Amino acid sequence: MKNSLETRLGIFFAVVVVAAFILFEMVGGQRFFAKSIPIRARFNTAGDLKAGDPVKLAGVDVGKVRSIRINSGKVEVLMDVDPAAEIRTDSKAVIKFTGLMGQNFVAIDFGSQNSPALAPDAILETKEQPDLAAIMAKLETAADGMQNMSKSFSGEDFGKLLGPLTELVKDNQPRIATILGNLQNLTTTMNEGKGRSVA
Repeated sequence: MKNSLETRLGIFFAVVVVAAFILFEMVGGQRFFAKSIPIRARFNTAGDLKAGDPVKLAGVDVGKVRSIRINSGKVEVLMDVDPAAEIRTDSKAVIKFTGLMGQNFVAIDFGSQNSPALAPDAILETKEQPDLAAIMAKLETAADGMQNMSKSFSGEDFGKLLGPLTELVKDNQPRIATILGNLQNLTTTMNEGKGRSVA
């Protein structure tokens, strides 16, 4: 009976340890234990960015978003980053996404090598990413405009557009026939002249 209880407790403890490691990996992986420094960035909008999303320096994962809050009319993003990344004072952050249904992340560029490293809790400069919703709305408006334009060139409207051109051809039919006849005669003459020169 005692051995059975100890076995069950051992299995339970092992399951708890495995679950804890899985949880740590989901929260931040090895970076959960690693030393990090906090930095901040302020944006006009955070889009779908959320706590736990990655922070990348030139595409390399260097940290995580800790929290997002409103501060002084801006969206302030607090990030924990690896101090070894040495983010510069003139580096800039932008919120990006990996695809239409992909994960959002904060992308940071290198900045210049001559600039000092960013101090802990400093505010990073930012760039605003074009709003995907606004872009889609503009594309939809453009598509509607093209559709309305195509409708204007169909049916009665298309006939109204071609009406004046048809009348112009009818009124000048003799003149057009004369011009075409002259062009035909000129072509025949040039061909006969070319034939004599070759002979």
